Amino acid sequence: MTGKFGQGADNILEAEIVTPGGDLITANVYQNKDIFWAIRGGGGGTFGVIVSLTIKAYPMPTMELWSIDVAAKHHTDSKSFWSLIVRLHSLIPELQDQGIHGYYTLTGPPASNMLSLGGALLLWGGANGTFENAVRPLRKLLTEANDTSTYTLAPTAITSFDELLAMYPAGKSGVTTDITASRLLSRQTMKEKELLLAQTLEQVGPRAVAPSDGSPNFSVSGTMTISKTAVDNALNPAWRDTAVHLVVSRSWGQSLSQRQALQIVNDMTYGKLNALKELDPGSGAYLNEVRGSLRSSLAATCKIQC
Repeated sequence: MTGKFGQGADNILEAEIVTPGGDLITANVYQNKDIFWAIRGGGGGTFGVIVSLTIKAYPMPTMELWSIDVAAKHHTDSKSFWSLIVRLHSLIPELQDQGIHGYYTLTGPPASNMLSLGGALLLWGGANGTFENAVRPLRKLLTEANDTSTYTLAPTAITSFDELLAMYPAGKSGVTTDITASRLLSRQTMKEKELLLAQTLEQVGPRAVAPSDGSPNFSVSGTMTISKTAVDNALNPAWRDTAVHLVVSRSWGQSLSQRQALQIVNDMTYGKLNALKELDPGSGAYLNEVRGSLRSSLAATCKIQC
């Protein structure tokens, strides 16, 4: 809902904080204004222990949820697939301007048979017909690309936030380690850097063939739930002009050797993270970009075991 109502930091009205000196203070627009500004985007735990928050509340809006799935055909080469995905990305700013938000994941074998994109598009409190009109250029793009891909773009029966949550029940998960690289990609990048974006996605995204070591393929996730409305707080200003928060990730199980794990860490840190920075150098990141402790730990283990 952040695309409609603002980021979490935008909706804080008041906080009670225990300072490093042990004092319990109240921070809002009238008192302790500096700390109130700082905790809203600058990391709440950086300035003290927040023991309570007062946040804005909104009436529950109606919603429309559409699913989107795009998969490369068997004869489609990687460059053609990524070219299509970039053209899809160029439509995201316009979709956001019309109130459409959502998320997607780009995967490859073995998680999917082919390179593919799957996700959901949401509209909160929209008038009848708004969604269909907004996605018309997207449908046209995907229909015209039927020589390289298949797609579905269709409404679901979900009409409320409670129903949306019920779609994602809790499940079991095995023990894995993962590493990520992320970037806030601006609206300008979506519209004006199509060639570089295609090259970057091909570099950082999933491969058309499953990894030979048995580990999962790379995964790329994008969220399109950013609010453009400026608020006077410590939130990274890059958020306001962001079209997609892009996260590249790769995980591995305990059976992978420490040497292989370190290679993955190095590739993510010095390859994929740098590629994302070069794509949009004037923007920023949300996830921590520090790698020191993990890399040092893996390196130390490798000296002993590898």
